[in-house]
Amino acid sequence: MSLTVILSFVVTTIISALMIPLVIKAGNQLGIVAHMNKRTVHKHEIARIGGYAIYLSSLIGSALFLKADHQINAIMVAGFIIFMVGLYDDSHDLSPKVKLIFDVIVYGEIYIKGFGYFPSDAMTFLSGVVTLFWIVGITNAINLIDGLDGLSAGISIIVLVTISMTSLLSGRSDIASLSLILAGSIMGFLFFNFH
Repeated sequence: MSLTVILSFVVTTIISALMIPLVIKAGNQLGIVAHMNKRTVHKHEIARIGGYAIYLSSLIGSALFLKADHQINAIMVAGFIIFMVGLYDDSHDLSPKVKLIFDVIVYGEIYIKGFGYFPSDAMTFLSGVVTLFWIVGITNAINLIDGLDGLSAGISIIVLVTISMTSLLSGRSDIASLSLILAGSIMGFLFFNFH
């Protein structure tokens, strides 16, 4: 594993951990807090905008450690759109249908590969459908388990580190770096969100 890939994790962890207290303070002052409900285990209201520190630290990490190409740009643009929808949702509570529409729209030109035994037209269509359902499914699964402190963050870190390792074995250091940038950004948040 290259030093740069490891450094991307460490740097984004530090940036995120430094941003979280500022974000918590801003969330409390602006009244953007999570209220207790049947999906949460909180004993009191907590700031609802920890994801902003995750997003900003991952952007900084991406600028420092990634070389942009068509796929990375598609991921960054889609991430920005989803972030803006989430930002609006935090204060206005969008309906699940509206959020699902944005999930479907932004999946971009990224396809899961490995359907080579089908004819080329069918392969493109099939990989697009599988990719769309995968991205929308994972996005919503993580969102659903977000009510328990540390659960979605912990699972996301485990998955991202696994993706990073398999990417390195496949010779995709760019995907390994991107995965560890996101894992580091979430790790900095996890220090403040562990139940």
